Amino acid sequence: MSVTAHFGEHYNARGLTPEVIADSFVAPHQFWSVSVHGNSVLVGPRGSGKTTLLRMLDPRALNRWLDLSKSMPPEGWLSPQYVGIFVPIDTAWVSSLTNAVERSGQVEQDRLYLAIYSLSVAKCLTDVMRWRLSDASAGSQLHADRSIETELARHLGEVFSIGSSMRSLLELHIELTKKILALPSRWRDTPELSRSGLIAGLENPLASAAAACDVFNTLANEADRKWSLLCDELEIAPLAIRKLLFSGLRAISSPLLLKMALTPKEQIGPIDASESPLPANDYEVVSLSYPTREEGAPEKERQKFCIALWKSLVEEHGGDLCHLLENPCRAFEDPQKISTRKVSAVRSVHDLESKFGVTFRSLASKDESFRKYLDKKQIHIDDLDKNDQAKRDSVIRKVRPIVEVRDHYLRLNSDGELVRISRRSANLYCGAKRVFAVSEGHPRWLKYTLGAMLTRVVATYPHLRLTDQNRELRYAVQRTEARLKALPVEIVSSEELVHKLGEFFSSQVLDVQFRADPVLSFVVDTNISDGVENAVAQALYLGALVPLQGDVFNLFTRGLQGRRFRLSNWLAPAFSLPLMTGKANNLSAILSGQKKDYVYPVQQVQFPLGLSE
Repeated sequence: MSVTAHFGEHYNARGLTPEVIADSFVAPHQFWSVSVHGNSVLVGPRGSGKTTLLRMLDPRALNRWLDLSKSMPPEGWLSPQYVGIFVPIDTAWVSSLTNAVERSGQVEQDRLYLAIYSLSVAKCLTDVMRWRLSDASAGSQLHADRSIETELARHLGEVFSIGSSMRSLLELHIELTKKILALPSRWRDTPELSRSGLIAGLENPLASAAAACDVFNTLANEADRKWSLLCDELEIAPLAIRKLLFSGLRAISSPLLLKMALTPKEQIGPIDASESPLPANDYEVVSLSYPTREEGAPEKERQKFCIALWKSLVEEHGGDLCHLLENPCRAFEDPQKISTRKVSAVRSVHDLESKFGVTFRSLASKDESFRKYLDKKQIHIDDLDKNDQAKRDSVIRKVRPIVEVRDHYLRLNSDGELVRISRRSANLYCGAKRVFAVSEGHPRWLKYTLGAMLTRVVATYPHLRLTDQNRELRYAVQRTEARLKALPVEIVSSEELVHKLGEFFSSQVLDVQFRADPVLSFVVDTNISDGVENAVAQALYLGALVPLQGDVFNLFTRGLQGRRFRLSNWLAPAFSLPLMTGKANNLSAILSGQKKDYVYPVQQVQFPLGLSE
């Protein structure tokens, strides 16, 4: 099987056992944050690894992974002492319930949604409790007393409104499965006045789960044991379920913790102020986005994760070439290293001159506006290292990504005019560090793209050629564009919105006039329509847009307005963009074609294309 075929089948964790997930798990730095003892809300676009991170908190996966010792936890990290219960949303029962409640009022619909979610939680709890009572549960002595299971099954049957005749957890599991399957049709066929009996005792999944965990702790003599519901795929959950879970972050019953996964587009809806939980007090928000160099996860953490994932792919699929491919900085052909090799041979690799002096002088030779900028800033262009440290940091390093892009895409025509040339080559984004920067640290993107690159490596030349990197970067752009096209259009197309943003940002960088502070991000202001706001939300869901400045903390409670975003680095090769954040402008101003009245000056924050200073 080819690498691409492998990832086409197993790029997510939904259909795999906990043990299989653990065998190939590579921990991003966010894993240590979400695993701590406390409530968490995990926020990331589709495919960013939310499901995998939650499933790794299942004790069956976590115990196996820690035994494998594939990753070194950070100093001070403690292995979770709670028992994680992974609870996904089943699209089958969501669809069945939608049909069953189409003629019911909103209150009745919400009650039924909560009841079937209670049964789903019960089924997942029962599954893990069976494991904890089994011989396979590492370190557990509970299997020594089989009478616990009989008592537990009887009490849990009562808690979950199944009855007290259950003799084993397996029997209870089967009965729960049958009830979930039958409930939609029974609801539809039961007279309205008699429906309450179908869901009696099941209208608060958190309360019934807490009661079930208390029963287990009492029978197992584990009074202080904590349990955590790992609530996944809430983007397809009915609003009633999302609101209940979010409210539970503030006052969830002991012994439960809550860990929820959301996409950045999800809205919880209005919640009474007295019930609304507060970030940092009641829960921690863990973002899977890497917004800028200073915000979110440090750049080194993203790069560390990308390198670890690369090594994992090489170990699994590299065959006899593993030892030659393990170091990505050597395995990837890098155009930057090739172009500076002669200069670096006679200068320190830490000198600015050796790293990008040639590029600065090349652009200055053809771009009069850039020469004027350098003169104004009193920059010595003949040798960049002659400039004092303040100018190196505030001017040279600041504009370096813009200089590289402009030098790559701008040329003088026969009339001496500076014009933009069309380039199919994505060489500007090739090389391990820059490919990792383009990836946004997104596991699914990395697995598809790097996996496909690996299939091209041959024994006679154990490197990832620039041509192959170019090809897969273009394919990655096409996949993103295809997903945008596939989104449902509600008044405004997300694909059209992203294209307009990309063209505007590109003009900020590649216009005839050099700009040291181009607009490369936007703020959703009050002057945009609901259709545009929905298009932004859809693009966020796919990861085509990335929230900035800690705004991910407010997205699912306060909405998009006032929040700041940038285009994903995935799309940088499509629009010839530097990997930096730049200044922000109101979205309404960008869409109307205005190029002034910036919202506020924003400190330039950037991903240098070389990523090494």
